[in-house]
Amino acid sequence: MTDLSQIEILAKEFKNQVDAIKSDTTELKAVVLELEQKAARRPGGGSFEEKSGSKALKKIIESDQVKSYRDKQASAVTVTSNFEIKALTTEGLGIAGSTGYDTQAQRDPEAIRFIKKPTTLIDALRVIPATSASYEYVKLMSTYENAADYQALEGDTKAEQSIPTEAKSVTHRTIAVTTIVSNQVISDNTSLQATIISLLGGGVLQKLEREIVQGDGTGSSIEGFAKHATAHEAEAGTLLVDAIGEARAEAKEAGLQPSVVIVNPVTLQQMVGVKQDGGGYVLSSNGLPGLSDMWTLRIIESAACPRDEAYVLDMEQIAVLDREQLTVKIDDMTLMDQNMTRIRVELRASFANFIEGAIVKVTVAAPVVP
Repeated sequence: MTDLSQIEILAKEFKNQVDAIKSDTTELKAVVLELEQKAARRPGGGSFEEKSGSKALKKIIESDQVKSYRDKQASAVTVTSNFEIKALTTEGLGIAGSTGYDTQAQRDPEAIRFIKKPTTLIDALRVIPATSASYEYVKLMSTYENAADYQALEGDTKAEQSIPTEAKSVTHRTIAVTTIVSNQVISDNTSLQATIISLLGGGVLQKLEREIVQGDGTGSSIEGFAKHATAHEAEAGTLLVDAIGEARAEAKEAGLQPSVVIVNPVTLQQMVGVKQDGGGYVLSSNGLPGLSDMWTLRIIESAACPRDEAYVLDMEQIAVLDREQLTVKIDDMTLMDQNMTRIRVELRASFANFIEGAIVKVTVAAPVVP
């Protein structure tokens, strides 16, 4: 090999070493720059001992460890510096001079907590499935009287029975509610969709129960208790619990079998809260032995029932007509371009009263003002 070739080889090796040194220097500068940026972003709650990030970095750069790395005496070095961080405290709650730390709040496992009124009346009512848009039935009127009688003599005309009835046709009504939610929110909160469905479904059932009690059939409303009920108004000064007993007795006399009394929870509390002269509650009397029965009638508390009145029911002669059970529909296509989902909950139903007198509205007359 010629001397010229050896010189070229040595020159290439020297150039490679120079390039390596330059590369290491560039890498070191990048590390220093990153440290400077971190120091600039450092919150004021804590600080370096030297009270200045740039001074601390200068101390690191001028350290013997970095010098040995720069001089290629070491391939990797560790540099330590004294950092002083004062007491860590919750952000915004610590003493002056402490280091604030923003702790993540604990999340309630329930996505939403809400009031869900129980639909105790709907749970107790008989349900008849319906398969058409309307339902027809024959209602027996209260003017019916038993005409059965003796046949005095052979050949005499026997007693003839008339059956007063009314043909009824009811149209099923739709009760529904919708809401729109973001797909991202549902994805990030796994239980949120189920909670929303429960909330909407509870609201639809509450509306149905309220309409069964208060619906008068006007407009698009259901023909409920308010439409079908026979009125029983007790004299002024009568206790409502006694008026309920009177209504039950009259219904039994007419041949019906009343089994339930619907009353508002506030009204029920007023009845059971009556005290004797000695201060004891009249809760163990024959008429109101407890919160489950009243005059042998099962008590159903319902917020759908207005206060200061009650309904005595023959549960065998009334029913909910179920055209479409509570249904949940989730549509993520209509609002797909907005990345939104529409949740809809609905049902279709109506109400039937097969015998007049099966529903008795009980009230007490207002006192006469002299």
